[in-house]
Amino acid sequence: MAQFASTPRMPVITDLTWALPLTLLTGVGAGFSSVGNVGAPGVVTAVLLAITSCALLLISRRVPALVLVGTAALMTVHFAVGLPDGPIWLPLIAAAFFAGRYAGVRTWAWSVVVAACVVLVGFAMRTLVWDAPVMQSWWQSVGALALCLAAALLGSVIRGRVERARERVARVATEEQLAMARDLHDGVGHGLAVIAMQAGVALHVLDQDPAAVRRSLQAIRDTSRESLEALRGELSKLAGQPQRSTSRTLADVPALVDRVRAAGLDIAVDLPRIGSDRCGRRAESAAYSIVQESLTNVLRHSDASAVEVVIDVAEEALIIEVRDDGTPRKGGAKPAGLGLAGMRQRASELGGECIAGFTDRGFLVSARIPVSTLTAAGQEQS
Repeated sequence: MAQFASTPRMPVITDLTWALPLTLLTGVGAGFSSVGNVGAPGVVTAVLLAITSCALLLISRRVPALVLVGTAALMTVHFAVGLPDGPIWLPLIAAAFFAGRYAGVRTWAWSVVVAACVVLVGFAMRTLVWDAPVMQSWWQSVGALALCLAAALLGSVIRGRVERARERVARVATEEQLAMARDLHDGVGHGLAVIAMQAGVALHVLDQDPAAVRRSLQAIRDTSRESLEALRGELSKLAGQPQRSTSRTLADVPALVDRVRAAGLDIAVDLPRIGSDRCGRRAESAAYSIVQESLTNVLRHSDASAVEVVIDVAEEALIIEVRDDGTPRKGGAKPAGLGLAGMRQRASELGGECIAGFTDRGFLVSARIPVSTLTAAGQEQS
């Protein structure tokens, strides 16, 4: 609560850093320029109008268009009562800048036009009442419009840059959250699926095969450790703490397959002996995650009894294929979840693609990562 209570005060404190010097400069300048002004209000009136114009700027964040029009009205009064030119222009230009900075294009555009018309009235009154030169008032009117327009455009450009920077920050934050959710889903979700399957196997053979129960419990222990390690890694990221890399490579695929195979699934693996110097660690980590998520989906959502895993490096790409002999369930396929989306995203981040769906031979997950991406990924890690 203390944080929310103190937040509104910060813009006021920040504004005072420029408002006080601007008020001092405008007030003192207006006072000196009005000394000896015969037949018109004197120094006090000029200083009060200048200070009031600067004070209005402090609420520009809330009502920038009204502040611009109000500042123009005070400037009109300044000229209508016969006071000479001077620093009274400065609050008007600042108000136009803040209108462009804190208001939309349509809002600050009409406010600049209205402010210019209001100032024009002041110049006209000065010409009619105080016999100021007509051409001087004309050119000053044109100058007022040009200055307000230029200041508002500058504020609008800054506003656009700030908004784009905020959007980039928000987009990066969202991408980081999605990446963490994807990593948690891949690591912890896979572990829970294997644990559930192994627990079911252990319960099924609890009285008939103690050795199988022991193997299931060992698999549950090992899988739990890996899932906890993945969970700690993601929590460390959230806390901003340094953590040891938990990314897997193709060398970890056999251990992954053994865990899933121990749950009763028949898995055939075709894994050539390829190293990170060819693929790059990022590519191997993506390949491992795709295989992991594919096997997890088989455990959780498929009636398949056999799976074939093929990983190969051709001349142009790293190829990953995971095919099971499952059949579509009644009622149609369920909407794609975070797992399938995560596989596609991992491949896409490396310039590749990943497709998944039923074929005449079962469900197939096929991913392809270009060789050029593999080379670049390898160079990043070296």
